[in-house]
Amino acid sequence: TEAPPGGPVDTDAPTVAGAFPDSGAVGVGPIDSLAIVFNEKMNHRSVERAFQMVPPIDIEEREWDDRTWKLRLREPLREGTTYVGLLGAEATDRRRNELGRLWSFAFATGDTLEDGLAHGIVVGQRLSAKHLWIYAWPWEAGYPDTTEEGFPETPLRLGQSDEKGAFRIAHLPRGRGLRICAFFDRDGDGQFQPLPDRWSCWPDSVVVSDTTTSAGPLTLYLADADEP
Repeated sequence: TEAPPGGPVDTDAPTVAGAFPDSGAVGVGPIDSLAIVFNEKMNHRSVERAFQMVPPIDIEEREWDDRTWKLRLREPLREGTTYVGLLGAEATDRRRNELGRLWSFAFATGDTLEDGLAHGIVVGQRLSAKHLWIYAWPWEAGYPDTTEEGFPETPLRLGQSDEKGAFRIAHLPRGRGLRICAFFDRDGDGQFQPLPDRWSCWPDSVVVSDTTTSAGPLTLYLADADEP
């Protein structure tokens, strides 16, 4: 059979070609915008839904220029802070091909990047552990409230599990107790709902010490309310 007019159908996963500021940059001075450049035209809504920034930034305007997504800042970035932008695996191009894996970039307005790392796996049977957001809070923030709709306070850092449930959370502060949890968001609305959604948390404080490169492996068990 011949390819349809206009060439073969695009089935390749999109990729990120670059970002501003550059990933790994330190001493980032006053800037008025961030940008992500893709290798092809993207489905704008999917990118915007899949993007997270920690700590959060106040965005005045989002605009697309061909393959470039620009985020214009309403306020200056905080001094002495490591920022991490994450684009979830579910972002797609215009042919609905998924990015397929988490992409992230990090930069600092101070002289150094926070470089702690935690890794592990989410294990689920009835509930899928694929592409779940993984949250890191200060240990003292407490366990996520599972009795009411809503969402806990802003996390220090985020990660995302891969196709098999494995995850890494990078750029964690060292020497500080952390609470690490996976979030099963059944309808993908970004809000916790007591019946359909689930949290799974590592039971102990996680500390990335000054003498290790990574904390883990951590195993988070994801179960529905009536599972053993």
